[in-house]
Amino acid sequence: MAHPFEVTDEFQVDATPEEVWDAIATGPGVDAWFMGVNEIEPGEGGTTRMKFRGSSEEATITAWEPPPRFASRTPKGEDGALHAFEYLVEGRDKGSTAVRWVHSGFLGDNWEKEYEGLSEGDPMYFDKLRIYLTYFRGRKATPVNVFG
Repeated sequence: MAHPFEVTDEFQVDATPEEVWDAIATGPGVDAWFMGVNEIEPGEGGTTRMKFRGSSEEATITAWEPPPRFASRTPKGEDGALHAFEYLVEGRDKGSTAVRWVHSGFLGDNWEKEYEGLSEGDPMYFDKLRIYLTYFRGRKATPVNVFG
């Protein structure tokens, strides 16, 4: 049985809505602060792809409204699990931008452990986005995995 969940966060940053959009809705932008190598086929109905540690995850873009709204959703798994991500971007006075992020959906049979991981990991990644937009916006990165 699938269990519903929602994790949210928000921050304000001294960046333009367009700079935030570039960081959340383009492959090179996402690579700069998230994990893996990311590709984004733009537009509603497009696809996001993340390649990480030899696996690949895809999601369908469900909202493409530059720059105020970007959303995607993974396919439903055999156990009923699915993940939806939504970014809401709002320009504010004096050049700042408010960014709200919602990760929701349904978790499968191991939902308690998965939710614990999301509750700890999601804020960490969202904070990386805030730090990227504060200190490194516009810079690109090359993801590298090293195992020793």
